[in-house]
Amino acid sequence: MDIKLLPDWELGYLAGFIDADGSIGIVSVAKHKQYVGQIAVTNCNKDIVDLYAKYFGGKIRERIWKNSKWKPCYEWKLTADQACDVIALLYAFLKLKQKQADLVLNLHQIKNEHNATAKRWHPELKIESDKRCAVLKEQCAALNKRGT
Repeated sequence: MDIKLLPDWELGYLAGFIDADGSIGIVSVAKHKQYVGQIAVTNCNKDIVDLYAKYFGGKIRERIWKNSKWKPCYEWKLTADQACDVIALLYAFLKLKQKQADLVLNLHQIKNEHNATAKRWHPELKIESDKRCAVLKEQCAALNKRGT
């Protein structure tokens, strides 16, 4: 199914799970210190998580807990450009995580200001871009921080 053909009610439903049982954030790949946006949903009902993979692609992994009394849960995850596409699609329906969505979409915009060749020939562009991305990552981490 083409995700652009999903009705608003279904997009709202999917965004609701992101708000409740999901996360929107910025992660860094340590090897190259490259920043990427990420969206994820975790739920014990695999059917819910399968919907995201069906509509948007991405990966699902099963989480088995050390405590045998806990049910296994499933996590769907999408990163980089694909994550930004999904965030942009669901943005209008997000209620609790719009600030995180804004930061990820800003990250995507910063990363696309200059291509890899320009950054290779002008290292100062990469340094400046990385600084701006690091600030966005810190802001997003503060919004996603658990506890008080």
